[in-house]
Amino acid sequence: MPPKGSYTTTEIYRNFGPSLRRLNFAYNTPEAIRQELLDTKLSRLIAKFNGLSDEDLATFQIRQEYGGVTLYYFGGSNQAFSDRRFVVMSEQLKRYADAREAGHTRDFALSAITNKTDLSSISDPDLRAFLKERPSLPADRLKKWASGTYTNKAGEVASQTTTTTIRDGKIETTNLKEIPKDDVVGRWATYVLVDGEVASEYSVQFKPDGSVYRVMGESLRDAKEFDPKYTQTIKDAMDQAEAELKKEGITHRFGSVHVFWPRVTKILKEKGVDWHSPAEMNPKTRYD
Repeated sequence: MPPKGSYTTTEIYRNFGPSLRRLNFAYNTPEAIRQELLDTKLSRLIAKFNGLSDEDLATFQIRQEYGGVTLYYFGGSNQAFSDRRFVVMSEQLKRYADAREAGHTRDFALSAITNKTDLSSISDPDLRAFLKERPSLPADRLKKWASGTYTNKAGEVASQTTTTTIRDGKIETTNLKEIPKDDVVGRWATYVLVDGEVASEYSVQFKPDGSVYRVMGESLRDAKEFDPKYTQTIKDAMDQAEAELKKEGITHRFGSVHVFWPRVTKILKEKGVDWHSPAEMNPKTRYD
């Protein structure tokens, strides 16, 4: 039963079953995630690193409900969403749950809360600029996997952003296009962070002055792709799958990736390698 009195709630975690979950490894089962969120050590850790006191924590309760976890805040709804304590606790708990459900280990999810990177100690200027944008990532676990240069041509659309807002009950859509007047040449780099069975891959573009232009992509990959024990085997399987599909006349077609990845999985399975495709690792992303 919910607690007595006036309160505001927000759902921190809900498991909707295997078919709608991300990959379920032995170390991130729904029960494990629930128990970690309910452990007062986690909420105290979040409080400590965000300057919240025991009195601040007393305004919350974290409870298990209907297979999920709910955060109760003892105060009115208008007050809750303007209260830094509520914002900090709800955002950090949700971020922790999302990281765990995505396949990250408990240690990684905890380090994202407590990490305080000293940017002045990082010699790689690209990594230093990237971590300025993503300070929760541990610098010692990020590896530069690839790098190069890009060119945004003068007069061509370099990027496009669509923003949707609701004003006076009406939906308003704003499209913003970035069109440089002169050619802009910058650097790009891909960083990889391996954690348990997953690898987080970040593709970053930098401005000519060295600051981050944008994070082009942030996705999860099977960690085996970055393990020297498996990289060649996986590459060979992909080459074989590509050759087979080319022979069958179904490469480079719209949606052919959904034939390619299962073929790679099958080939690797026959070699005794259990590999998860990008589609499996990123179920909320649409691939064509």
